[in-house]
Amino acid sequence: MKIIIKETDIEQTLALVDPRSGVDYVRDFIGNHGALADGQFAYDEDRDGYLCSQETYDWWHGVLSAEQELEDRVHALRVRYGTDAVEAALSKAGNVDLEDYAGVANAALDETFATGTPAGLTTFPELVTWINNRCGVQDVREEVVRAWYMERGGRYEDITEEDLQVFLEDAYEDPANFVDAAPAPVPR
Repeated sequence: MKIIIKETDIEQTLALVDPRSGVDYVRDFIGNHGALADGQFAYDEDRDGYLCSQETYDWWHGVLSAEQELEDRVHALRVRYGTDAVEAALSKAGNVDLEDYAGVANAALDETFATGTPAGLTTFPELVTWINNRCGVQDVREEVVRAWYMERGGRYEDITEEDLQVFLEDAYEDPANFVDAAPAPVPR
C-alpha cells in the first residue's frame, strides 16, 4: 500500500502478506480496523496512494510489523502442529487493543508450544491429527499411533517433540504403518 507522508511528501509502503497465499492484504486489514474511513488515511487519486501523517504511518508500521511476524509464526506452527492446535492456543489471547494483540497472541503461543507436549495435546484425536499433519502425503494408521501411545503410558503431557520425531522415523521403516499401504502379504 503506497503511503505519502503529509508533512514531508515522502513515499513509504505498508504491507501485510498472508504467508500461505502470498497475497498482500494490508488494505483490508487497515480498513477492517476503520482507519480508511476515520480520516487516518485519505486516498489521493492523482498520486495513486494514501496520505497520512508521520505519526499515523509510524503507528501502523509498528502494528503491521508485529502482525507480520505473528502471521509468519502462526503459519509455521500450523504446518508443524495443525490448525486446530494453533487456533486453540490463539483463542487464549482474548480481546485486546490492536497494538497489543501480536504480543498477547505470541505469549499465548509461547505458553502452548513451549511446553514439553507439542501443541498442548490433550486428546488422542489431537495426537493423531498432529502426527498426520507432520507426515504429509500418507496418514499413519490410528492403531499404530494408539499402540505407541499406550506403550508410553497414555500420558500426553510426557510426549515431547523429540519423542514424536523418533516415532515418525520408526513408522516410516514399515510401509504397512500407513493408511494407503498395500495389505501385508499373508505368510505361507
